Amino acid sequence: MKPILPLALAGPALLAAALAGPASAQMRSAGAHAHGASSLTIAHEAIAGGSRIEMRLVAPGADIVGFERAPLSAEERQRLDAALAVLEDPLAVLGFVPQASCTVVSAEVRFTEDEEHGHEHEEGDDHDRDDDHADDDHGHDHDEHGHGGEGHAEIVADYRLDCPGLDEITGIRLALFQRFDGMDSVDVQMVSARKAGRLTLTRAQPEGRF
Repeated sequence: MKPILPLALAGPALLAAALAGPASAQMRSAGAHAHGASSLTIAHEAIAGGSRIEMRLVAPGADIVGFERAPLSAEERQRLDAALAVLEDPLAVLGFVPQASCTVVSAEVRFTEDEEHGHEHEEGDDHDRDDDHADDDHGHDHDEHGHGGEGHAEIVADYRLDCPGLDEITGIRLALFQRFDGMDSVDVQMVSARKAGRLTLTRAQPEGRF
């Protein structure tokens, strides 16, 4: 998988610790490429007059756009571009409890593909060119491997928000389920200097408390 770039602005150590922690690793392992399972990591930092929030959303491509590979048509490219545009506004897809008036400081959304998978695909292409006697079954299997959409791409979104007047996050509500029909659940992990919490939100229960 392509390395996930650091946040555009240096984030608090809390977010780095949360992303590297065992709970987050378990969430990634269990859900990063499971259809309908996404993860959201939130780090809350108290600042003068309010809070600074850093978040990372990781979702399988199939949950957001219906495929987990590079777009193969203009329609798929348009669908991907539209989804990325929606996710560029975190305030349109989630909200905090208690309700807060937050300002988006930075938002970076990207579609990442499995480089190793792509490398194997290129090796297969070279083999087909070099071996004129490769059978049709091999070529068919290779095509399925290259374009089968078996969970080799994901969408990663990094956000930084400033929320004046927000003392502590006690819960979160997600509008992601309304925006993306393929998204069924999101594992949420929240950390702050005072507490940590974890919950799973679903289409049937899009709001929860830590």
